[in-house]
Amino acid sequence: MSTMSRQRQYQLRHKRAGLCHDCSRPVVNGGLFCKVHRQKRNLKNSEWKRRKLMPKGRYRRLDTSKLELPNKSRHARS
Repeated sequence: MSTMSRQRQYQLRHKRAGLCHDCSRPVVNGGLFCKVHRQKRNLKNSEWKRRKLMPKGRYRRLDTSKLELPNKSRHARS
């Protein structure tokens, strides 16, 4: 019997297969998460940082819920 939890085995199996940790979609840019879960995690982390650092920071009125990911086609260079 393995000392590793079923959840961790699932995560490692998905990592080897190139799938998201949370679902079965393909990962983005060789990371650990698909596009949807990557955006959710980024939003969660930025909200945490905002609550922790913003009272003394300079971007006090920044609302991360209105932020959008940059569109690659808009920033593409010819």
